[in-house]
Amino acid sequence: MNKKRAVILEKSGGVENLMMANVDKPITKEYEVLLEAKAIGINPVDDKVREIEEVLTMINGEDLAAIIGWDVAGKIVSIGTNVRTLKKETMSSGWSIF
Repeated sequence: MNKKRAVILEKSGGVENLMMANVDKPITKEYEVLLEAKAIGINPVDDKVREIEEVLTMINGEDLAAIIGWDVAGKIVSIGTNVRTLKKETMSSGWSIF
């Protein structure tokens, strides 16, 4: 599986807990698209996820690291089988959950 770079958070707390990591590229599900990110945004929700342990656990479960930067813009590189209105190689933006 291909790897990608991501800013991850494995435990709540300050910015010192943010780290760069190589993570597995997600597998596109039937109603999803995968973007090659050209820009991401850190918004107030990301900040609260970073600070509050209960929110971080709710989002990433017990075993997964949360990927911070949910506002994303980039090129579509993969499309799920049931996506009908978006096309590969076009630019798009949205909100991501990993």
